[in-house]
Amino acid sequence: MIVPLQIGRLHINIMLSVAENESAQTSERIRSVFKTKIQNKELISGKIPIGLKRNDKKLIVDENKKQIVLDAFEFYKETTSAYQTFQKLDLKYPELQLNYMRTYRILTNKLYIGTKETRYGDIENFCPPIIDFCTFDNTQKLLKKNARKPSSQNSGGYIFQGLLKCAECGYTLGGKFYSKNIESSRYYYICKRHHLALKCNCNKSFNEQKIEKKLLQEFNIQLEKYISDYEYKQKNIKKLDLSKEISSIENKLTKLKDLYVRDLIRIEDYEKDYKSFVTQLDSLYKEQEKTQKTIKPHDNIDDLKAFLSQDFLSIYNNLSRLEKRRIWLSVIDYIVIEKDYNIKIFFI
Repeated sequence: MIVPLQIGRLHINIMLSVAENESAQTSERIRSVFKTKIQNKELISGKIPIGLKRNDKKLIVDENKKQIVLDAFEFYKETTSAYQTFQKLDLKYPELQLNYMRTYRILTNKLYIGTKETRYGDIENFCPPIIDFCTFDNTQKLLKKNARKPSSQNSGGYIFQGLLKCAECGYTLGGKFYSKNIESSRYYYICKRHHLALKCNCNKSFNEQKIEKKLLQEFNIQLEKYISDYEYKQKNIKKLDLSKEISSIENKLTKLKDLYVRDLIRIEDYEKDYKSFVTQLDSLYKEQEKTQKTIKPHDNIDDLKAFLSQDFLSIYNNLSRLEKRRIWLSVIDYIVIEKDYNIKIFFI
């Protein structure tokens, strides 16, 4: 026999459980509604970034402020510095009362290429783009390289900071400054994976002047080969259209499910065929993705060709360290360097 006190506790526990369940169901319904709205490219809430505006439930380009965004990315391309970009924007648009972080958010906001970042994944074509994908992608790469500021000592910091990778472990080399006096100043690069954790055998200190000399010798040679290889691949790659094969297997999966629901096949047969179809689909998706990446147009190829057509090497030695760094950042993704200073250049 249950005593009254126990009855009271049981009643309270049941009531709390029911309330908790109702709260969870309400939250799930709200999340489901939000997810549906986002997938339908509807604006829910949040601050609208400069250059965009609300039109009913959608985001559209604000033509009156679009130029601010275009200028931000253009200024960053010129300076490769988020802070200098902020200064230029603030000078041109003082009424915006910008600050560094707001400028940085402009440079990293995917909405400017039409993509919405959500907890459910990126939603492409969420709104009209202001910036083309290539410009945005290059900006993110440069921002990542410049995440750690080069040393301000002497005359402008390290020219190749963030560009050099160890040939043995793939780790990005760090700077090591040496100076007894201004005349004897030297910049070196070391594999910090070796020096800090002894997890790499590369104990070499790479002299910046020697790296620069080697790069100037190899740059045109490797760039010509890169452009030639790219153009050859573009001419000889066949674009594969796998949509029909994918659609066919998806239809088979639908029919298989229908047979199982109608109890016309055993669960063992269903699981076996289902696994086979899903494996085939996964393989086709991967092949399609690989093909699309391979044949994707290289938006920077004209800029790289322009480097070959001009004799920039003749004026290179008269540039400041910062100007030299900007040149390399504009065309080079990274450089793999070996102990004997042999290098392999990977272009943007």
